[in-house]
Amino acid sequence: MRGISKLAVTVALICVGALVLLPAGAGAGKGKAKRIAPLGTTQTQMLKRGLRVRLPAKHPKGMKVKATSTTFDDPAPAPLTKVGHARRGKRKITLPLTAAGRAAVASCEARTIQVRAGKRSATADLVRDSATCSPKPIDLSRAADCDFIGQQQDSLCLLPFPDDYNTVADPSTATGRRIDLHPGGTPKNVVSVPVNPSPYNLNDGFSPGVGMVVRVPGLDNPGALQQTNAVPINHLGRFSEPDQPVVVIDATTGQRQPIWVEIDSNAGSPGSTALEIHPAVNFASGHRYVVAMRNLKDASGQTIPAPEGFRYYRDQLPSSEGPINAQRARFESIFNTLRDAREPLSRLGLHGCQRPEHRRPRAPHPQRRACLAR
Repeated sequence: MRGISKLAVTVALICVGALVLLPAGAGAGKGKAKRIAPLGTTQTQMLKRGLRVRLPAKHPKGMKVKATSTTFDDPAPAPLTKVGHARRGKRKITLPLTAAGRAAVASCEARTIQVRAGKRSATADLVRDSATCSPKPIDLSRAADCDFIGQQQDSLCLLPFPDDYNTVADPSTATGRRIDLHPGGTPKNVVSVPVNPSPYNLNDGFSPGVGMVVRVPGLDNPGALQQTNAVPINHLGRFSEPDQPVVVIDATTGQRQPIWVEIDSNAGSPGSTALEIHPAVNFASGHRYVVAMRNLKDASGQTIPAPEGFRYYRDQLPSSEGPINAQRARFESIFNTLRDAREPLSRLGLHGCQRPEHRRPRAPHPQRRACLAR
């Protein structure tokens, strides 16, 4: 799969005489006259004036110029602009966006632009600089103990659970992983002492029968669950519906796992209410599973946006933060599994985990309620 890191396209010379996409102002100086470059590939520039392209200093004949784009979900080039016709000797041309192209540029999805002028072609990334799409800071103060794609206060630190974030590589185990919970992230008892994670850290994965628990603000009441329309316990066959909002994928086989979804009926308030995803049959020992959630709704039917921590991976947002970048390879693997299973990435709101299942006897896993806010 193209993945998060592979979506980034280095802007460079493709071959001698090829089309090269450069930022505005580039291309001046000696040796640049034969290159073709756009005068900006940011959202704001393109939505305001279309895609402007600088043509070679000399092209003896007129040429057609057009732009297409691809995304992680749609690797086939889709028209982005109308076709332009550059007359002989013309140095610049503006390609108006099509209606679909305008919508595509305005979205936050990572997008690669391909421009073809005559027989020349090249690619560059769309720069997402709008207020909606630009990266936003997230709290990384507890990143050593908590997966920052979710909430981190109190015992919510362990959500989503189970989560491969809380494992480490261990070649001595059957799965190649080992659970690595930290006292700083486990729930506290009535006298504020954290649960000792040592017995759980002996395991090489999570239980084949364990349910998944996530906290989705807004999806914390019966009305929101009804609006989301996730597979219920009395219609298990709906797990295979193409537009099912909650899916669990076996990373080994690429097949969906039969599941059902409910909210925690024992929670005392919406703030402590989690979404529970139950396997209808036990997971296969030694396999990994990816939990994907999309088109989640609140009680009014409004789509719940993805948390900012997750957007750094889904939307391929740049970051200089070590904890964020350290997880990119893991999410690339998750996205690879989803693409191979033909599960669209663009509408994902929250990922659960890519989790190893144990192959050997293990200590009892923590109760799901231990993951909820007390």
